[in-house]
Amino acid sequence: MGKYKKNAATSKVKIQRIGRDGSLHRITPIVDESGNVIDHVVKPLMVEFRAGDVFQTIVGASFLAIPAAYTEET
Repeated sequence: MGKYKKNAATSKVKIQRIGRDGSLHRITPIVDESGNVIDHVVKPLMVEFRAGDVFQTIVGASFLAIPAAYTEET
């Protein structure tokens, strides 16, 4: 892995919507010493907060809060 560069500053990083749901991904090309693209690394970006995420957060917080509300301090 020493002869391949995987530095985001020197390679051209693209951000695109990929997949059926159109979620954002960062695409980083891996290049060799001569500058030829060998492969791409695709990482999801978690920068969007949709309505389903709000609902999931509220339900998850409720599952954590309800048992604490029914316990008594003695």
